[in-house]
Amino acid sequence: MSATSVAAPRLQFCKTPGEFLAVAGDHLAADPVVSTVVTTVAHRLVAQQADGIAQPDRNWWLVVRDASGTVVGAGMRAAPFAPYPPFLLPMPDEEAVALAHALHERGEEVRAVNGAVPAVALCAAELTRLGGGRVQVNQHTRLHELGELACPAAARGSLELQRLKGQGSSYLGGSGSRVMPVLARKPARRSVCC
Repeated sequence: MSATSVAAPRLQFCKTPGEFLAVAGDHLAADPVVSTVVTTVAHRLVAQQADGIAQPDRNWWLVVRDASGTVVGAGMRAAPFAPYPPFLLPMPDEEAVALAHALHERGEEVRAVNGAVPAVALCAAELTRLGGGRVQVNQHTRLHELGELACPAAARGSLELQRLKGQGSSYLGGSGSRVMPVLARKPARRSVCC
């Protein structure tokens, strides 16, 4: 593995998604819902590399370790769109700040950060403190996990569309026809696929 440490010894930048997954895969698998974006992108880019598709030099993969060496956080900079924002997973507060210092020291221009709060907020605040500017939240998102899927009861009846001609010609500017949903008189069974 050719991972390189930069700044604090607890931040490990990996050059390829394969190296990253080898080091952080168990950590990502421990919380697959929260880690889904980073894990999905890493696996997709590993597959692209196997197909001979080169990755941009700007991409990096981050493993965050505690003092004992246990992986406690992760992140990536592999967005395919400008301004190529890093995506951070949960990590200790001090490491989110240390990441901002590492990126500043590396001379990376970071104009946006995505991912889990508070890591994103702390990293962004420190980046602006070091390099100027201001932090502005453009979008709050939430992640919802479906605990158990329950199939709904089958609905009775059906819905069909009937074209009614000559009724309400002013409804569509004199066209003389309109479409209205009408419940069928005969109950029908509908199946719901779960």
